[in-house]
Amino acid sequence: MDPYVEIARQIIASQKKIIGPVAIQEANNCGCVKVDSNLKQVELLIDGRQAIERLVQQYAVLFGVISIELSKVAAKQVMLDANMTVDLPDYLK
Repeated sequence: MDPYVEIARQIIASQKKIIGPVAIQEANNCGCVKVDSNLKQVELLIDGRQAIERLVQQYAVLFGVISIELSKVAAKQVMLDANMTVDLPDYLK
């Protein structure tokens, strides 16, 4: 599986725990991710790193710094669980 897809899925899931279904709407509105309502189908529409960056920025515009911190935790957990390193924006490292 593409690690960026899994990172996007976890970021959206973490945001959904806090803001509910708005997280799915915002992910679909960012122009870089296509996701269904139950997070089973997640598709990146652009390069993985750029998609993650735009996704997190979309949440940050609406919900501020907490969205970035939630995204950072989600991304780190995916990389830790899969024992991998992925090129991410600096603010997610």
